[in-house]
Amino acid sequence: MIRDVKQKLMAIQEEVDKAVQGMDVDNKATLPDFLTPQKTLDISVKNMKASLVKISEKFDELKEQGVDISLKNPRVMMMLKDLRIDNIR
Repeated sequence: MIRDVKQKLMAIQEEVDKAVQGMDVDNKATLPDFLTPQKTLDISVKNMKASLVKISEKFDELKEQGVDISLKNPRVMMMLKDLRIDNIR
């Protein structure tokens, strides 16, 4: 049972990753009973926190290189653009 839940969570995570990357997702998929609004929110919060940690790490790397952290700086924007969902987990 736990394995089934983990597999379903992984499948949901893959669909979320696709959506974030702008790829097509299966809008007609049946949602499992355990995927409550609270669980959906928990997953979103977990992803956002992981994203912020990774962005902070990348900013620290750029600061160590003497790069000015500004959204007007092309290096910063390139780093943000190149940051992939796969690198966040």
